Amino acid sequence: MVRRTSHGELWSPSLVGLANFAKERSLYYRDLYADLEIDDKTPWHAVPTVQHSTYWTSSKDEGNAVRTSKVFDGILFKTGGTTGNEKYAALSQIELQQTAMQLAQGLVAAGVKPGDRVAKMFYAGELWGSFLLHVLSIMSCPIPLVQIPIGGLGSPDTNEHLLRDCKATAVLSTVTGLIRLADYMLPHGRTLPLIRNVMFGVEAMYPGQCDKLSRMLPNATFRGCIYGSIDAGVIGESASDEDIRVYRVLTSTVLLEICTDEEGREVVDANGVEGFLIASSYIRRLTPAIRYPVGDRGE
Repeated sequence: MVRRTSHGELWSPSLVGLANFAKERSLYYRDLYADLEIDDKTPWHAVPTVQHSTYWTSSKDEGNAVRTSKVFDGILFKTGGTTGNEKYAALSQIELQQTAMQLAQGLVAAGVKPGDRVAKMFYAGELWGSFLLHVLSIMSCPIPLVQIPIGGLGSPDTNEHLLRDCKATAVLSTVTGLIRLADYMLPHGRTLPLIRNVMFGVEAMYPGQCDKLSRMLPNATFRGCIYGSIDAGVIGESASDEDIRVYRVLTSTVLLEICTDEEGREVVDANGVEGFLIASSYIRRLTPAIRYPVGDRGE
């Protein structure tokens, strides 16, 4: 449960334990919090934000100073972080299972229905997370779904054939992958009328792209399948049919702050005020992400 203190700061008792756990077990957080005693009287904005340069320098697979233990189980993913440079993120087995459950919740919020035939067109292999994570999310979904694992590397003609032949009713894909398919199909006047739900991820969808995809997918609605990153974890689920930019924060597993400064010293507490997004994941304990700048802006 997240509550407000008498000073108005957002605070969750679990964050106190998480921050002190990281301080005790992680050399990086021990150094970051060296001059700070963290308890339930500590204003959360007084807890330092992660600096990406030092965080990722300390996150090399050998001699990793951010992790709270050695990697005994789970998975390694590749991430560009917010800098575009290749890095590796580790999730424990339980964190991977919890992430799959978060993503499954996101699929339901994005409108999947029992019996949907879900074509996954994310990229697989090379330690990318989106395809594998959504294999697990569909397996974890509380409603029955059929998986159609197309992937993201096929040619447009192959993808069109598989979507038709397998009678896909829903699609998980990057926006650029769908645009590439539309650029191939639309000049020939072909559409995919069976698909009624498009759940995009990894990148944003802009109005012009949505207009083009609506011509290829005349019966589909468009929603983000999830908002988050490999770095900071799952943050939000789709919250609006009318505005695909709107996400609902998963407050049971993450605290998301909107701050006027990248150091997180001033938290926005009003609608319509844009700021930097800073996330604290309750479930990331192997590689904690506490007051981690997401790299995006929002309001």
